[in-house]
Amino acid sequence: MSITPSPRLAGIASVVVLAVSALAAPTATAGTRATEQNGICEDGEICFYYGSDLAGSLSDFSPGTRVDDYGDSLSNCYRFISPGAGQGQCIKNNAESITNNTDFEVSLHTSGPVGEYDDMIQFIGTHFSENLDENLKNYNGWHIAYKGI
Repeated sequence: MSITPSPRLAGIASVVVLAVSALAAPTATAGTRATEQNGICEDGEICFYYGSDLAGSLSDFSPGTRVDDYGDSLSNCYRFISPGAGQGQCIKNNAESITNNTDFEVSLHTSGPVGEYDDMIQFIGTHFSENLDENLKNYNGWHIAYKGI
């Protein structure tokens, strides 16, 4: 006598196989994700440069990292970490250019009041690089990445 599984059990088995496959898939691609704070401006990262025109040392962040304050003491700050001018310095009030290698918009904010304004903001579009405007060049304090409309 042979036992034939019911169509319902066969369907459940297919779902289990698909679920296990789906769980295994992210592990295969995890190695290709960008690694923030490794000093390499990779696809999927927001990178700040010590100098204008993307020159000097850089500091790289994932778009999921919200940074409310870069910190301003060498013992407690995000630093420029790649080789080049500015390596080891805090990025707060030292960045002059940015690359946004993400699908997120980025808003970069000053570290304090500018003239009569409490906060100056520069918006950086997806997959775009530029020098910081005069209000934020060497006067930057924090950023946030968000999905634009």
